[in-house]
Amino acid sequence: MFEIELRQLTCVELLDLASGIASAAVAQLLKLAVRHRSVQRVVAEILPSNIGSSKVVSRLGFTARESFVDTDGETVVRWIYPVC
Repeated sequence: MFEIELRQLTCVELLDLASGIASAAVAQLLKLAVRHRSVQRVVAEILPSNIGSSKVVSRLGFTARESFVDTDGETVVRWIYPVC
């Protein structure tokens, strides 16, 4: 018999978990992009207020480029990861 204990996570623990999952997901996407020879770059468009996502892509080697206003009227920062 297996037993699993569930407990409530703190906000900090949830943020750490989410950041780890996001980093792992983006890292896997980058591996796929590198393997696929026709991909030249990976683009992430992130709201400036989304600090967590900006940190994830920055740690993985993306570079912040231009800001622009999207179709919803929000300013977005375009992050680029050159594949080749």
